[in-house]
Amino acid sequence: MLLKNGIVVSGSGCTRQDIRMDEGRILQTGAGLNPLEGEEVMDVSGCLVAPGGIDATPISTCPAAAS
Repeated sequence: MLLKNGIVVSGSGCTRQDIRMDEGRILQTGAGLNPLEGEEVMDVSGCLVAPGGIDATPISTCPAAAS
């Protein structure tokens, strides 16, 4: 599955990225990833994505969350 255009929240800040996953594991991240043949794509534009996140408190300090 490819998540496109999400606002990825991590300990180093917030960036707009795509995330490729398989069986619940992150395989690849980056901007402008192209779908693989037959891959399911989900547009998550405007959504905050916190891979491995447990505590969502840092999201409130993410400048991208305000836009």
